[in-house]
Amino acid sequence: MQSPGWYLGLRYMQGTGLVARVGEKIGEAHRGADFIFADRVLCEARNWRAVLSDWWDALTVGGHLILWLPDCRHHDLARGEAKLTLDDVEHALDHKSGWLLRESDLIDGFIYAVWQKRRDEAQIRAPWRKQEKHLLIARMGAHGDALMASSILPWLKSKGWTISFISRNAGCDVLKHDPHIDELILLAAGQVKEEELPHYWQAWQKRFDRFINLAHSVEGDLLKQPGRADYHWSDEQRRALCDRSYLGYLHRLAGVPKPYRVRFYPSAEEEIWARQKAKEFSVRQDRSSSSPLAGEVRRGGERLRTEFSIGDISYGCAPPTPTLPSRGREFDRSQRKDGSKNSGGFILWCLRGSAVHKWWPYGPQAICRLLAKTDLNIILTGDAGAGALAQEILTAAGNYHGDTWRVHTMCGTHSIRQIMALAHNAAAVVGPETGVMNAVSMQKVPKILLLSHSSAKNLSDDWINTTALAPQTSCYPCHRLHFDHSWCPQDEATGAAACAANITAEQVVDAVMNYTGIEHAA
Repeated sequence: MQSPGWYLGLRYMQGTGLVARVGEKIGEAHRGADFIFADRVLCEARNWRAVLSDWWDALTVGGHLILWLPDCRHHDLARGEAKLTLDDVEHALDHKSGWLLRESDLIDGFIYAVWQKRRDEAQIRAPWRKQEKHLLIARMGAHGDALMASSILPWLKSKGWTISFISRNAGCDVLKHDPHIDELILLAAGQVKEEELPHYWQAWQKRFDRFINLAHSVEGDLLKQPGRADYHWSDEQRRALCDRSYLGYLHRLAGVPKPYRVRFYPSAEEEIWARQKAKEFSVRQDRSSSSPLAGEVRRGGERLRTEFSIGDISYGCAPPTPTLPSRGREFDRSQRKDGSKNSGGFILWCLRGSAVHKWWPYGPQAICRLLAKTDLNIILTGDAGAGALAQEILTAAGNYHGDTWRVHTMCGTHSIRQIMALAHNAAAVVGPETGVMNAVSMQKVPKILLLSHSSAKNLSDDWINTTALAPQTSCYPCHRLHFDHSWCPQDEATGAAACAANITAEQVVDAVMNYTGIEHAA
């Protein structure tokens, strides 16, 4: 177990740094550090001011010097140890220039002080202070987990709370422009061991008026984690206890009433970029009708269905009944069958999420059918690792259509925030249980959700404009987290999870066509 000062200082320990073990100056080989943390060893230095000054000089610009020291007014010190007070430490670097004092506090009789090195010559004292009615919320997990937690923020803010929010890199990224959050605090992956988390939370909650700890509220309570006894409960036990609304559970833990208000907030720049990209993806490009569909066979002017395959998977796609339009023909994408407006001229397709069961193997078949049935562009999104899935789709589209001009890949080339902003402008969003789907869960854009370890009651029953496709397998819903296929049945033909492979291409195509009400290309 570390000291409270260590746990509090972790937010400033980014990059490569040093932990002082002795009260001595730092050698040349270790200079340029991003952070230096020191506790009581500084009191043991013969000349603590000189040592502190040397440590400061060893920091790079932007780096942090973090101290957790006993205040002599509250602790008994050994003979020879420097007797320091908060005032002594706060002014210890007054002879230096170019710093921002970010922390200066007395906690349980210990001095907690943090300076950040600036590039200019300014000396700025702006230490963190608890505000009146100050609330701390903790929510770990991935992008979607943080976005689900955003649902409780508007109500809490309306009650006058100042809100600080602890999350991982993913959560801090997607929440960084949420206007209800006054302060984001990063807890990077690996900084605190699982067994030490109670001590970490204890150190933090002392600084606030109220603490809402949502760690393991979904993953843990409602999605069982490997290595725990309840992971191996029977299917009936897990379904009896875990088949309830994620959002409802979060709201109850936080004491926040409905409505649910999940929302992703793009920056002004991201919103402008997304609208521009949406406009580009909605423009009908010229295409000559003389370019036939690959694999097309004509008999007396009639188009016949043809088949092709990639690897062991067959991609049989029925060409559309109408012929392709002549060059320059424009389709009206602005209207659905019911007269309502389409958001955009493209489908945003999330290829995979963060687990083995969160990718769907029939993307090539479904997308080839949609290319044939509609005039929409298809935007493939995902991390860099989704590139192989995107390439299979591009290959299938090329084999069937002769080119891939309406299929665009953004896998690994754009930030998750850009993709989330773009999703708000789509005619429809398709994907497994991912952060992007959560980002538009409460938006009007139509969504086709491919469920895997969660039930509709867990997730999509609380969403709007959503068609949730649920597998019909004995293992579904499992209410488990999976990091490999040890306990997640795998489909032999595709290599995907059995639940994912159980959802057919026809189901997804029908859902896109029926739910969006998009007319067939004519």
